[in-house]
Amino acid sequence: MAHDVAPITLADCNDDYDVLRDRCYQHYCDIWLQNPLFNNKPIYRARDLIDGKEESFWGIVDGHNDDKQYEYLRRYETITYFKEIILNVHQSKNNYYYSNDVALRWLQKETDDILWFIFNRKTTIFSIKLNYLIVLNENKKHARLITGFPISEQKKNKMIARWQEYRKT
Repeated sequence: MAHDVAPITLADCNDDYDVLRDRCYQHYCDIWLQNPLFNNKPIYRARDLIDGKEESFWGIVDGHNDDKQYEYLRRYETITYFKEIILNVHQSKNNYYYSNDVALRWLQKETDDILWFIFNRKTTIFSIKLNYLIVLNENKKHARLITGFPISEQKKNKMIARWQEYRKT
């Protein structure tokens, strides 16, 4: 299923990268006004500021380095999808997912935290089907946002294969 939200493009921002960054940051901030939950626990994020924006924002767009700004353009453009997914993730039959998508649960034995890899597989942007990955670290009190970004089918399949090997141990 394609999302009803539109991407934010550089063209929408008159090819001004700073305007794009600010518009994406506003979408990012809107997420937290809605108090998202995961497994009935609040989702926290790193709030330390880097260049006037929260550290977790940079973890999503990963475009903090101006030398690589166009390399991360797809991450900026798809932040609207991140917002849609993170606000709609829910539980069904002990699996967490957005719509019909895949969630991998990875127990971190040294801390008893659970690392979640949530793949949204039905996203279409610019007529290109892409996967979107959100990574959360869940403990007894809350879930912490690690990152979220578009991911290729090949990379997704490699991560699932690694997870399947982990499950055997």
